[in-house]
Amino acid sequence: MLLIGPTNPSTGKADGVSLDLVRRLRTWCPGVCLLNEADGSRMRPFKAPAEHEPVIPAETTLVVVVVGADVFGKTLDADHVHRPELVSALCGAPLGTPITPEIVARVLAHPEGGRKGVPVGARLVVLINKVESLPGKKPARETAERLLREPAIQAVALAAVRGDDPVLEVCSR
Repeated sequence: MLLIGPTNPSTGKADGVSLDLVRRLRTWCPGVCLLNEADGSRMRPFKAPAEHEPVIPAETTLVVVVVGADVFGKTLDADHVHRPELVSALCGAPLGTPITPEIVARVLAHPEGGRKGVPVGARLVVLINKVESLPGKKPARETAERLLREPAIQAVALAAVRGDDPVLEVCSR
């Protein structure tokens, strides 16, 4: 079953479902996995959340933060990053800087970045997607190593979600 919120006529985009509906679904279907996709990045591989994002229900047990590996080596600008000014503020790198594993890890491990809004007790996993687009896995592995220094992040999956075997590697402590 797919649930979407009301469609915004000016953008054509569907809003999320209400937190109350998520709570009621959890009560009605306690043994069912509920997957909530949220916080788009306007087709860019990397982003920082706006002040009003993310909206994560308190009942959430697993949060998966996603970044595209195709961002490595690109410049920190609006062509490659959604909200580059916020990314810059979170990681301390100026706009125009080449994006490194350190920059990605700083933002995703930051309490106002990838960890923002994660409910207490929820597991936090980072998924680095499009790893197959890299000439090697080194930037993704280096990012994973840095991310796993943050105790709140339990694992990092290196992935090619559109591939036949989507999970290429799982890094954990």
